[in-house]
Amino acid sequence: MKKKPIRKYHLVHIKWHDAAMHGTGQVSFDEVSDFGIMYGDIAGWLIYENDDYVTIAMDFFPASKDNHQDNFRTLQSYPKSGIEKTTILKTLEIYEYEKN
Repeated sequence: MKKKPIRKYHLVHIKWHDAAMHGTGQVSFDEVSDFGIMYGDIAGWLIYENDDYVTIAMDFFPASKDNHQDNFRTLQSYPKSGIEKTTILKTLEIYEYEKN
């Protein structure tokens, strides 16, 4: 049997920054400079990408006899404008087997 790759998913680590919500408490003008944007890291399966954002999944359930399509859970989307660095940690290729 000959195997043919049909889908590919990257496990990635992304360093990002974005807007931060600072609660609803009262803050003086002098304290405002103590606040800022937030920085973070995410690792997961890169399952969607377009010109504006990427979507990462924490859980991946490959297609099977009970589950005819790949499924994902715990999705998070990040704007590309806030992504500082993306590192591919591993690539998972899903194969289809063909008879010779």
